[in-house]
Amino acid sequence: MTADRIKSELFNFLQSEAAVISLEDVGEFDRAAAQAKLRELIPATIEVKQVCRCSKSIVIAAPHARFDGWTQFFSRIAATEFAAGRVVAYNFRDENEYDIPVSIGRHIHVNRPTESAMPYGEERVTERAREAFDQYLRAISQAGAQALPIDLLIEFHGQRRNESIEIATLGVERELAEKLLDVYQENQAVDANLPEFRIEPLHQLHFSAERAKQDGVMRPEVARQALHIELPRTLRRPEPNRIRAWNLLQPVLCFLVRQYIGAEI
Repeated sequence: MTADRIKSELFNFLQSEAAVISLEDVGEFDRAAAQAKLRELIPATIEVKQVCRCSKSIVIAAPHARFDGWTQFFSRIAATEFAAGRVVAYNFRDENEYDIPVSIGRHIHVNRPTESAMPYGEERVTERAREAFDQYLRAISQAGAQALPIDLLIEFHGQRRNESIEIATLGVERELAEKLLDVYQENQAVDANLPEFRIEPLHQLHFSAERAKQDGVMRPEVARQALHIELPRTLRRPEPNRIRAWNLLQPVLCFLVRQYIGAEI
């Protein structure tokens, strides 16, 4: 039986009410064993896709790729634009829009040393979550081509709670946030229906990245400055919406990156 067939059979089993499934030439699985087998067949990985080539240490990351659908697209296009390092983490969160339709017992947050029993569930520190977080920190350092802290970390995330672009920040003073908001609002000249743009410290956010600020990547020990960008689903799918979203964000990020590397971009 092929790996894809095994995955399909086990997913169907987990979506059913059955207590046990027997697969020919593979074995018998209860629900916990089926989840464990699927974790084996769908490994969670953290990959350095590109090493920073600019004069300052800048890394663009998508720590919840696939679960936060299409965030790897934004990490790729931004890292290419700015010659920044790039890190992508895959399959640490269940029930994504690609190939994990049910929970397989893995909802690890990657950018902090915690996991949850379910999406948006209560977070707890675990050994495997800390291992993933430590691996993620090493990847950021490698992609940034220097020891931590790097100069600038930009993470792309996805959300379904509202239609706003929300940006939690580290090391962004009010004056800089106001300038970034002004740059974004200049898009009104070419896009009359701008999504709301909310950025700390100017606005109170729904997605404030509190756990990442407490013991994750949104700390000065990891990056001198950081953006945690939450994009609504309507700006991530379909493809024309992703292009529109990048065109809206590109001037904002370009303004910020120029603070570090000036005329290089």
